[in-house]
Amino acid sequence: MSQDYPSAAFRHAEDARRLHTAGRHDNAFYHSGYVIECVLKVLVDEASLRPRAFQHDLAGMNLRLQRFAAEFSPAWSRHVIAWGAEIDAWKPDVRYDPTGASPARRAENALDDANAALDVLADMMLDGTLHEVTR
Repeated sequence: MSQDYPSAAFRHAEDARRLHTAGRHDNAFYHSGYVIECVLKVLVDEASLRPRAFQHDLAGMNLRLQRFAAEFSPAWSRHVIAWGAEIDAWKPDVRYDPTGASPARRAENALDDANAALDVLADMMLDGTLHEVTR
């Protein structure tokens, strides 16, 4: 893997947690979206697909992974990630939203989704699908 998506996922998660705790909810939301993206790119890469081809299309990556699981590897269905409406609205450009556009609840929900995505990485490390991750 030329990009270290697992490490980036954990790094963005830590930033999101610290920012949320500090009341910086806009940036916590922003980083939470990148956690989901990085985890999806790990899965896409592990499925021998091209992560960069999807750019920031979270729904497109997740749909492709669902199809991969259905067509080639039903065991992969346990790696499909679900998220709420907050992440549906995420895009890299949220960094340009006005301050206060992401209230505490939105950031908290997105962070919950990000943590659930990290659980997928942890499961992959436990079952040997993914090897050691630098945090």
